[in-house]
Amino acid sequence: QDHFLPNIIETERQNLLMEYLAGSNDKSLYAADRAEALLSEDPSEWLNPLGTREGLETADKTSLRDAWVRMLSAAGIRVYMYGSFDDCSLPDKVVHELASVPRGREALKLRPARHPAVVKYPEMRDVTEYGDVELAHLVMVFSGMPAYMSVAVLLGRILNYMLGESQQSLLFMEIRERLGYAYYVDSVYDSMAQRITVTAEVDSAQAEESAAVIMEQIERLRKGDYPPELFKSALKLYQNDLLQVRDDLEDCLEFDSHECLGGGSLSSEEVLHFTTLAAEDYIQKLAGRMKLRLKYLLLPESERPKTAEESKSGEVRL
Repeated sequence: QDHFLPNIIETERQNLLMEYLAGSNDKSLYAADRAEALLSEDPSEWLNPLGTREGLETADKTSLRDAWVRMLSAAGIRVYMYGSFDDCSLPDKVVHELASVPRGREALKLRPARHPAVVKYPEMRDVTEYGDVELAHLVMVFSGMPAYMSVAVLLGRILNYMLGESQQSLLFMEIRERLGYAYYVDSVYDSMAQRITVTAEVDSAQAEESAAVIMEQIERLRKGDYPPELFKSALKLYQNDLLQVRDDLEDCLEFDSHECLGGGSLSSEEVLHFTTLAAEDYIQKLAGRMKLRLKYLLLPESERPKTAEESKSGEVRL
Protein backbone atom coordinates (compact mmCIF):
# COMPACT_ATOMS: atom_id res chain seq x y z
CA GLN A 1 0.00 0.00 0.00
CA ASP A 2 1.34 3.40 -1.01
CA HIS A 3 1.25 5.76 1.98
CA PHE A 4 3.06 8.58 0.16
CA LEU A 5 0.12 10.10 -1.68
CA PRO A 6 0.72 13.52 -3.33
CA ASN A 7 -2.22 15.22 -1.62
CA ILE A 8 -1.14 13.98 1.82
CA ILE A 9 2.46 15.04 1.19
CA GLU A 10 1.40 18.55 0.19
CA THR A 11 -0.99 18.95 3.13
CA GLU A 12 1.67 17.90 5.63
CA ARG A 13 4.24 20.08 3.90
CA GLN A 14 2.10 23.19 4.40
CA ASN A 15 1.33 22.27 8.01
CA LEU A 16 5.01 21.77 8.83
CA LEU A 17 6.05 24.95 7.02
CA MET A 18 3.59 26.97 9.10
CA GLU A 19 4.90 25.34 12.27
CA TYR A 20 8.50 25.98 11.19
CA LEU A 21 7.85 29.66 10.40
CA ALA A 22 5.97 30.16 13.67
CA GLY A 23 8.89 28.69 15.61
CA SER A 24 11.39 30.80 13.67
CA ASN A 25 9.53 33.97 14.66
CA ASP A 26 9.62 33.08 18.37
CA LYS A 27 13.04 34.48 19.28
CA SER A 28 12.66 33.67 22.97
CA LEU A 29 12.16 30.00 22.07
CA TYR A 30 15.15 30.15 19.73
CA ALA A 31 17.35 31.57 22.51
CA ALA A 32 16.17 28.88 24.95
CA ASP A 33 16.90 26.14 22.40
CA ARG A 34 20.39 27.55 21.78
CA ALA A 35 21.05 27.48 25.52
CA GLU A 36 19.91 23.84 25.64
CA ALA A 37 22.27 22.98 22.79
CA LEU A 38 25.20 24.68 24.53
CA LEU A 39 24.56 22.67 27.69
CA SER A 40 24.16 19.35 25.88
CA GLU A 41 27.08 16.97 25.40
CA ASP A 42 25.63 16.18 21.98
CA PRO A 43 24.40 19.42 20.34
CA SER A 44 22.76 17.41 17.56
CA GLU A 45 20.08 16.45 20.09
CA TRP A 46 18.76 19.99 19.80
CA LEU A 47 18.61 20.28 16.04
CA ASN A 48 15.19 21.41 14.84
CA PRO A 49 13.23 18.17 14.29
CA LEU A 50 11.39 19.92 11.44
CA GLY A 51 14.65 20.23 9.54
CA THR A 52 15.20 23.29 7.35
CA ARG A 53 12.81 25.36 5.31
CA GLU A 54 14.56 24.29 2.11
CA GLY A 55 14.23 20.65 3.10
CA LEU A 56 10.51 21.01 3.73
CA GLU A 57 9.93 22.81 0.44
CA THR A 58 11.88 20.32 -1.70
CA ALA A 59 10.78 17.01 -0.11
CA ASP A 60 9.07 14.71 -2.61
CA LYS A 61 7.70 11.17 -2.77
CA THR A 62 11.07 9.59 -3.55
CA SER A 63 13.04 11.39 -0.83
CA LEU A 64 10.34 10.66 1.75
CA ARG A 65 10.30 6.95 0.93
CA ASP A 66 14.11 6.79 1.16
CA ALA A 67 14.06 8.61 4.48
CA TRP A 68 11.39 6.24 5.79
CA VAL A 69 13.50 3.21 4.94
CA ARG A 70 16.59 4.75 6.58
CA MET A 71 14.60 5.53 9.72
CA LEU A 72 13.31 1.97 10.06
CA SER A 73 16.82 0.62 9.50
CA ALA A 74 18.69 2.86 11.92
CA ALA A 75 16.29 4.44 14.41
CA GLY A 76 15.46 3.14 17.85
CA ILE A 77 12.14 3.09 19.65
CA ARG A 78 11.84 3.79 23.35
CA VAL A 79 8.70 2.46 25.02
CA TYR A 80 7.70 3.72 28.47
CA MET A 81 5.58 1.55 30.75
CA TYR A 82 4.59 2.77 34.18
CA GLY A 83 2.59 1.52 37.10
CA SER A 84 2.52 -1.75 39.01
CA PHE A 85 2.37 -4.86 36.85
CA ASP A 86 1.07 -8.07 38.39
CA ASP A 87 1.68 -9.83 35.08
CA CYS A 88 5.49 -10.09 34.83
CA SER A 89 5.22 -11.26 31.23
CA LEU A 90 3.88 -7.88 30.09
CA PRO A 91 7.29 -6.50 29.00
CA ASP A 92 7.82 -9.62 26.88
CA LYS A 93 4.45 -9.07 25.24
CA VAL A 94 5.44 -5.53 24.32
CA VAL A 95 8.68 -6.77 22.78
CA HIS A 96 6.71 -9.37 20.81
CA GLU A 97 4.45 -6.66 19.41
CA LEU A 98 7.55 -4.77 18.25
CA ALA A 99 9.10 -7.86 16.67
CA SER A 100 8.86 -6.41 13.16
CA VAL A 101 10.99 -3.40 14.13
CA PRO A 102 14.78 -3.90 13.82
CA ARG A 103 16.25 -4.27 17.31
CA GLY A 104 19.76 -4.11 18.71
CA ARG A 105 21.26 -6.16 21.50
CA GLU A 106 19.37 -4.32 24.21
CA ALA A 107 15.89 -4.93 22.87
CA LEU A 108 14.37 -4.24 26.28
CA LYS A 109 15.88 -2.27 29.11
CA LEU A 110 13.94 -1.82 32.33
CA ARG A 111 14.96 1.40 34.06
CA PRO A 112 13.19 2.01 37.36
CA ALA A 113 13.42 5.68 38.24
CA ARG A 114 13.50 5.31 42.00
CA HIS A 115 17.02 6.67 42.40
CA PRO A 116 17.59 9.49 39.92
CA ALA A 117 21.18 10.17 38.92
CA VAL A 118 22.56 13.62 39.61
CA VAL A 119 22.96 15.55 36.37
CA LYS A 120 26.56 16.67 35.83
CA TYR A 121 26.85 20.07 34.18
CA PRO A 122 29.97 21.51 32.54
CA GLU A 123 31.80 24.45 34.04
CA MET A 124 30.13 27.85 33.77
CA ARG A 125 30.01 29.31 30.26
CA ASP A 126 29.36 32.90 29.19
CA VAL A 127 28.23 32.93 25.55
CA THR A 128 27.16 35.89 23.40
CA GLU A 129 25.75 35.46 19.90
CA TYR A 130 24.16 37.76 17.35
CA GLY A 131 21.05 37.17 15.29
CA ASP A 132 17.95 38.54 13.63
CA VAL A 133 16.39 39.99 16.79
CA GLU A 134 15.25 43.47 17.78
CA LEU A 135 15.79 43.05 21.52
CA ALA A 136 18.34 41.15 23.57
CA HIS A 137 17.37 37.69 24.82
CA LEU A 138 19.01 36.57 28.04
CA VAL A 139 19.03 32.95 29.27
CA MET A 140 20.64 31.95 32.58
CA VAL A 141 20.71 28.32 33.72
CA PHE A 142 21.24 27.34 37.37
CA SER A 143 22.00 23.79 38.52
CA GLY A 144 21.73 22.28 41.99
CA MET A 145 17.96 21.85 42.13
CA PRO A 146 16.25 18.71 43.51
CA ALA A 147 15.78 15.76 41.19
CA TYR A 148 12.49 14.04 40.41
CA MET A 149 11.18 11.45 42.88
CA SER A 150 12.13 13.66 45.80
CA VAL A 151 9.90 15.49 48.27
CA ALA A 152 12.37 18.39 47.91
CA VAL A 153 10.91 18.93 44.43
CA LEU A 154 7.97 20.59 46.17
CA LEU A 155 10.37 23.10 47.70
CA GLY A 156 11.96 23.66 44.31
CA ARG A 157 8.61 24.58 42.82
CA ILE A 158 7.83 26.99 45.64
CA LEU A 159 11.27 28.59 45.25
CA ASN A 160 10.65 29.00 41.53
CA TYR A 161 7.36 30.81 42.18
CA MET A 162 9.24 33.16 44.48
CA LEU A 163 11.99 33.73 41.94
CA GLY A 164 10.20 34.32 38.65
CA GLU A 165 7.13 32.18 37.90
CA SER A 166 4.51 34.61 39.16
CA GLN A 167 3.64 38.28 38.99
CA GLN A 168 4.52 38.59 42.67
CA SER A 169 8.00 37.08 42.14
CA LEU A 170 11.27 38.87 42.76
CA LEU A 171 12.27 38.94 39.10
CA PHE A 172 8.94 40.31 37.91
CA MET A 173 8.72 42.98 40.59
CA GLU A 174 12.37 44.05 40.35
CA ILE A 175 13.40 43.77 36.68
CA ARG A 176 10.09 44.45 35.01
CA GLU A 177 8.12 46.64 37.42
CA ARG A 178 10.67 48.65 39.42
CA LEU A 179 13.58 48.97 36.95
CA GLY A 180 11.60 48.58 33.74
CA TYR A 181 14.44 46.66 32.06
CA ALA A 182 12.53 43.63 30.84
CA TYR A 183 9.62 43.29 28.45
CA TYR A 184 9.38 39.67 29.53
CA VAL A 185 10.97 37.70 32.38
CA ASP A 186 10.26 34.18 33.60
CA SER A 187 11.83 31.23 35.39
CA VAL A 188 11.19 27.52 34.83
CA TYR A 189 12.07 24.66 37.17
CA ASP A 190 12.87 21.34 35.46
CA SER A 191 13.14 18.52 38.01
CA MET A 192 14.28 16.00 35.37
CA ALA A 193 17.22 18.25 34.40
CA GLN A 194 17.60 19.45 38.02
CA ARG A 195 17.84 23.12 37.12
CA ILE A 196 16.09 26.47 36.98
CA THR A 197 16.24 28.45 33.74
CA VAL A 198 15.65 32.20 33.78
CA THR A 199 14.74 33.90 30.50
CA ALA A 200 14.33 37.61 29.85
CA GLU A 201 13.72 39.88 26.86
CA VAL A 202 15.46 43.19 27.52
CA ASP A 203 16.95 46.23 25.83
CA SER A 204 20.51 45.49 24.76
CA ALA A 205 21.81 48.40 26.83
CA GLN A 206 20.44 46.80 30.01
CA ALA A 207 21.32 43.16 29.21
CA GLU A 208 24.39 42.86 31.41
CA GLU A 209 22.82 44.85 34.23
CA SER A 210 19.73 42.62 34.02
CA ALA A 211 21.95 39.56 34.46
CA ALA A 212 23.49 41.16 37.54
CA VAL A 213 20.03 41.92 38.96
CA ILE A 214 18.99 38.29 38.44
CA MET A 215 21.99 37.17 40.48
CA GLU A 216 21.05 39.70 43.18
CA GLN A 217 17.54 38.23 43.47
CA ILE A 218 18.94 34.73 43.97
CA GLU A 219 21.21 36.12 46.67
CA ARG A 220 18.15 37.68 48.34
CA LEU A 221 16.50 34.24 48.39
CA ARG A 222 19.62 32.77 49.99
CA LYS A 223 19.65 35.41 52.74
CA GLY A 224 15.88 35.54 53.24
CA ASP A 225 15.94 39.21 52.23
CA TYR A 226 12.47 39.43 50.67
CA PRO A 227 8.99 40.61 51.69
CA PRO A 228 7.32 38.31 54.25
CA GLU A 229 4.27 37.85 52.03
CA LEU A 230 6.36 36.50 49.11
CA PHE A 231 6.72 33.01 50.61
CA LYS A 232 3.06 32.83 51.57
CA SER A 233 1.85 33.89 48.12
CA ALA A 234 4.19 31.40 46.37
CA LEU A 235 2.96 28.60 48.64
CA LYS A 236 -0.66 29.50 47.93
CA LEU A 237 -0.05 29.66 44.17
CA TYR A 238 1.50 26.20 44.16
CA GLN A 239 -1.31 24.72 46.23
CA ASN A 240 -3.89 26.26 43.88
CA ASP A 241 -2.06 24.83 40.86
CA LEU A 242 -2.15 21.36 42.40
CA LEU A 243 -5.89 21.65 42.98
CA GLN A 244 -6.49 22.93 39.43
CA VAL A 245 -4.61 19.98 37.98
CA ARG A 246 -6.90 17.61 39.84
CA ASP A 247 -9.96 19.44 38.50
CA ASP A 248 -8.93 18.92 34.87
CA LEU A 249 -8.98 15.32 33.61
CA GLU A 250 -6.42 15.89 30.84
CA ASP A 251 -4.00 17.70 33.15
CA CYS A 252 -4.57 15.06 35.80
CA LEU A 253 -3.64 12.23 33.43
CA GLU A 254 -0.54 14.09 32.25
CA PHE A 255 0.51 14.81 35.84
CA ASP A 256 0.05 11.17 36.86
CA SER A 257 1.99 9.98 33.81
CA HIS A 258 4.97 12.20 34.59
CA GLU A 259 4.90 11.20 38.24
CA CYS A 260 4.88 7.50 37.39
CA LEU A 261 7.63 7.85 34.79
CA GLY A 262 9.73 9.52 37.45
CA GLY A 263 8.95 6.78 39.95
CA GLY A 264 6.56 9.02 41.87
CA SER A 265 3.89 7.60 44.12
CA LEU A 266 2.57 10.58 46.12
CA SER A 267 -1.15 11.24 46.02
CA SER A 268 -2.48 14.76 45.56
CA GLU A 269 -3.51 14.79 49.21
CA GLU A 270 0.00 13.85 50.30
CA VAL A 271 1.55 16.53 48.08
CA LEU A 272 -0.76 19.17 49.53
CA HIS A 273 0.10 17.97 53.04
CA PHE A 274 3.83 18.31 52.39
CA THR A 275 3.39 21.86 51.11
CA THR A 276 1.91 22.82 54.49
CA LEU A 277 5.17 21.64 56.11
CA ALA A 278 7.39 23.76 53.86
CA ALA A 279 9.51 26.21 55.82
CA GLU A 280 11.30 29.31 54.60
CA ASP A 281 14.70 28.20 55.90
CA TYR A 282 14.51 25.18 53.58
CA ILE A 283 13.88 27.51 50.65
CA GLN A 284 16.90 29.60 51.62
CA LYS A 285 19.13 26.51 51.85
CA LEU A 286 17.90 25.35 48.46
CA ALA A 287 18.65 28.75 46.93
CA GLY A 288 22.16 28.42 48.35
CA ARG A 289 22.68 25.33 46.18
CA MET A 290 21.91 27.15 42.95
CA LYS A 291 24.99 27.50 40.75
CA LEU A 292 25.14 29.43 37.49
CA ARG A 293 26.13 27.09 34.65
CA LEU A 294 25.34 29.16 31.57
CA LYS A 295 24.73 32.77 30.72
CA TYR A 296 23.59 33.03 27.10
CA LEU A 297 22.97 36.39 25.47
CA LEU A 298 21.47 36.80 21.99
CA LEU A 299 21.99 40.35 20.70
CA PRO A 300 20.79 42.10 17.52
CA GLU A 301 23.04 41.58 14.51
CA SER A 302 23.50 45.36 14.28
CA GLU A 303 25.46 45.27 17.54
CA ARG A 304 28.02 42.76 16.34
CA PRO A 305 31.50 44.30 16.71
CA LYS A 306 33.03 45.34 13.39
CA THR A 307 36.07 43.50 12.09
CA ALA A 308 39.29 45.43 11.48
CA GLU A 309 38.61 45.43 7.73
CA GLU A 310 35.07 46.76 8.19
CA SER A 311 36.28 49.52 10.49
CA LYS A 312 38.83 50.66 7.93
CA SER A 313 36.45 50.60 4.97
CA GLY A 314 33.41 51.88 6.86
CA GLU A 315 31.36 48.95 5.58
CA VAL A 316 28.98 47.06 7.83
CA ARG A 317 28.61 43.31 7.46
CA LEU A 318 25.02 42.17 6.95
